[in-house]
Amino acid sequence: MIYIYDVDGYKGDFGSRRTVDEYEAIFKQFDLTTAIDFFKEGFTIELEQLINDWEQIDFTGFNELSELGLEILEVFKKCKEIVILTEGNQ
Repeated sequence: MIYIYDVDGYKGDFGSRRTVDEYEAIFKQFDLTTAIDFFKEGFTIELEQLINDWEQIDFTGFNELSELGLEILEVFKKCKEIVILTEGNQ
C-alpha cells in the first residue's frame, strides 16, 4: 500500500504500486511535469502546481481511477508544505 503524508503526518491512502504507475502514465500523456516529477521523486513541495496538474485531468474516462483520483485530489488540498508518497505501514 502507498500512503500520502505531509509535514503533520499521515493524510490518506493512495493505493497500490500499480495505482501509482497508472496515474504516472496518465500524467505523462498530458506532459504535466510537476505531477510527473512527484511520481518520480515520491514527494513535492510544489503543492499548488501539483493540485493544478491534478485538476487538469478529467478522470471520468479512466474507469476505476476516476473516483480515487477525485479522493486523492481532496487529500492533496488538505496537505501542508509537502506531499510525500511512501510505502509500508501508515
